Amino acid sequence: MQRFGAFSLAVIVSLLIVVAGLLHALKQHPPYTPQVNTEQQPDGALKGEENAKAGEPQAAKPDEVHGRKEAQEREEEGTEFWPSFLGLRLKITDSLIAGFTLGLLIFTGLLWRSTDKLWLAGEKQLRLLAETSAVQSRDTQASIAEAKKSADAAMLAVGSERAWLSFEKVNTLTSPSGEVDGVPFQSAVGFVVQWKNNGRSPAIKVQIVTGFRVIPARTEKAPRFDPPWDSARASVPIGPSGVVMGEARAAADGVLDSIIRRENVFVLYSAVRYFDVFNSEIMRTSETCFRIEYNGEVQTPEGSHANWNVQGFGPQNTAT
Repeated sequence: MQRFGAFSLAVIVSLLIVVAGLLHALKQHPPYTPQVNTEQQPDGALKGEENAKAGEPQAAKPDEVHGRKEAQEREEEGTEFWPSFLGLRLKITDSLIAGFTLGLLIFTGLLWRSTDKLWLAGEKQLRLLAETSAVQSRDTQASIAEAKKSADAAMLAVGSERAWLSFEKVNTLTSPSGEVDGVPFQSAVGFVVQWKNNGRSPAIKVQIVTGFRVIPARTEKAPRFDPPWDSARASVPIGPSGVVMGEARAAADGVLDSIIRRENVFVLYSAVRYFDVFNSEIMRTSETCFRIEYNGEVQTPEGSHANWNVQGFGPQNTAT
C-alpha cells in the first residue's frame, strides 16, 4: 500500500503539471486572424484609367467580396474552438490530444498497479512454493529414512534366517605310523578345521579347501594363502547346525620334532564357500588361519599327549 500511495501521488502531481501546461499553452494560443491577400494589378496605366472611368459604383465590389471572406473565415474559426468558458477559448484538437494523453497516463498507472500486484502475488507464490518444497523435502527424507529402516530390518530378518558357515574348532589327530601322500612316517600329528552352519537354513554348494605351512617360530608375519578352489572337494549341502570338516594336514617325523623343539610352528589355513537358499546368486566365503605351537604334554587317564596352542594368525580371518 505504501508503494502504491507514493506512485499515486507522483501520478497526480504529473497530471497537474501536464494540465497546467496545456491550459497555459492554450490560453496563450493566439487567435486565428484571417489574412487578406490583396490582388495585384498586373496591368499598367491603361487599367488604372479604365478603373477611374468606372466611377464610384464599381469601387464597392471589392469591399463586398472582402466582407464575405471575413465572415466565412470567422465561421470556420468558430468550428475549431470550443465555446468560450471562463475567458478561455480551447481548441478542439488540442483539448482532445490533452484528454487522450491524460487517459493514456491513467491507463499506464492502472497497468503498473496491476503489474505490481501480479509481481507481489508471484513473490508470495514463490515463498509458498519454497516453504512447501522444504516441507516436502523433509517428508521425503523422513520417508527415505523409514524405508531404509524397513529395508535394514528386512535384511536383518533375512540375515538371521540365512545359512552362516563359521569356524568351530581345530581337531587334532595323532598317528604313531602311516603314510601322508604316499610317504611313510613313524609318527605324525594331523590338524583338521571344523566348520558349522550356525544359520537357520541350509547352506548349499558348500566347498572347502585346506592349506598349511611350517615356518620358523620367530616369524611374526603370517604367510599368504591362495585358496585352491579347483582342487576343492565336491559341493555338498549343510543343514542348520550341521558340521563339515576340511582335509587333514599333518606334521610328521623330523618336521614334527622341530615343532616340538619349538624351532618351528605349524600354520593351518582353511576356507569355505557356499550359497544360501535366499539368494542363489551371491556366493558366501569364509576363511580362517591359525598359528599352532607346541605347548608341552598333558597327562590324562588315557596317558600323556601333546598340548597344542591354537591362535588366530594374520589377516585371512574373514567371513561374508
